[in-house]
Amino acid sequence: MKVSVVIPFFNCKKYIIECLYSVKNQSFSDFEIVLVNDGSTDGTDAIVSEWMRINEGIRITYIDQYNQGVSSARNAGLECSQGEYVFFLDGDDLIHEDTLNYLVNTIESFNSDTSFCRYTNNIMDFSLIHKTSEKILGIDEVYKRFLYNNSDFTFAAFLYKRTYLDKFHIKFSLDLKYGEDEEFTWKYLCHCNNAVYCNKPLYYYRQYQQSSSKRISYSRVQVIDSMKRACNYYCRSHNAFYVQLERYGIPRAKLAILNQFAHGGELEMYNRLKSDVNYKCNMVNLLLHFPSYVKIATIVYLFSPSLFYIIINRLKNVM
Repeated sequence: MKVSVVIPFFNCKKYIIECLYSVKNQSFSDFEIVLVNDGSTDGTDAIVSEWMRINEGIRITYIDQYNQGVSSARNAGLECSQGEYVFFLDGDDLIHEDTLNYLVNTIESFNSDTSFCRYTNNIMDFSLIHKTSEKILGIDEVYKRFLYNNSDFTFAAFLYKRTYLDKFHIKFSLDLKYGEDEEFTWKYLCHCNNAVYCNKPLYYYRQYQQSSSKRISYSRVQVIDSMKRACNYYCRSHNAFYVQLERYGIPRAKLAILNQFAHGGELEMYNRLKSDVNYKCNMVNLLLHFPSYVKIATIVYLFSPSLFYIIINRLKNVM
């Protein structure tokens, strides 16, 4: 088969059926679904079992494991999948009906190493898609888009070739709760020469108040660790882009986490991260290539970390 759609899920009974039907209703039919129940306790597993019974004509692999986290679940799904390509979809997200068809056709038409699209937090964006446009990009351009404009992309919007994943032993890091997805994609891209980019949002990332993305803990600093790992991986692979990951990626990750702590009113966490490592000299580099809002935030932080906290906390601007 062409595509394995790996869907890990944990306690998402409210959204899992909608997610599954978004895959079933794809205009592209040569796929399998690999479902990984990561120890759900809210009845999601029973809902999925009933859906599988009703839709027994679909090729489905079901994996049941005790709760080990999304990285473990994705790795388990990846190991059991059989498709030529792999696509990751979280159990509370959706994909447009033409997502798989578009990504497979473009990666094969352009003979590229991967294809990827934008994602959206607005479900109404799907109804606005009438025609997609694509562009073949050299890998340096892909690196720059993923580093400097990563608010438009998510790792799940990429279609991955199994040959690359197997050859370079690319998996999700089990010791990371945050940032493991970007580390995975950076490692994959390290071995690519080009990619096809679709400028339309074909992946819907659901954000809701009780999602893990809304619960703030100090473990969010792992996003910085994941960027450091990606940087070291590129360095070991003799990929010159490691310099930009080091100069821009790492301080940008720290600025983003500082913003989240300030936005959430977590002053103790903010001060802890602020004093953990001195990034001020590296943060000057953020003034060169990032969008204006990052530059402004950087200037404010360099001038006064305390003022940065007050402004973000009061304005509630998410970067």
